Amino acid sequence: MVPAPAPAGRGVGDLGLATPISTVGCTGTPIVLYSSAITPGAYAADVQQALDDHPGASSLRTDQACSSLTPSSDGNPIYAVFRAYPSTGAACAAEGTGASFRLLESGSPDTSTFSC
Repeated sequence: MVPAPAPAGRGVGDLGLATPISTVGCTGTPIVLYSSAITPGAYAADVQQALDDHPGASSLRTDQACSSLTPSSDGNPIYAVFRAYPSTGAACAAEGTGASFRLLESGSPDTSTFSC
């Protein structure tokens, strides 16, 4: 099931939340992945809850982002809530060792991770 079209002036897949969906470049930007919403009927509620839990975070739809992110789950899009950092060192300093770290790049989901 594909989510409803984006509200006017917003990106494809936007859920109509107060925080618009993000568009990212695949330039190797390090991110911390906080949450992944995988249930079509609950996308908006799940993403909003994760955004509330992580003020200043952003969201994206992985099948419309970089190949370093898993594009779907059981054939459905995945919405990810994340925070971008200027470097892997900055991500590690801010988030510590228990976080899920990824690079926004044109790599494989299996090889586009990093640890602190």
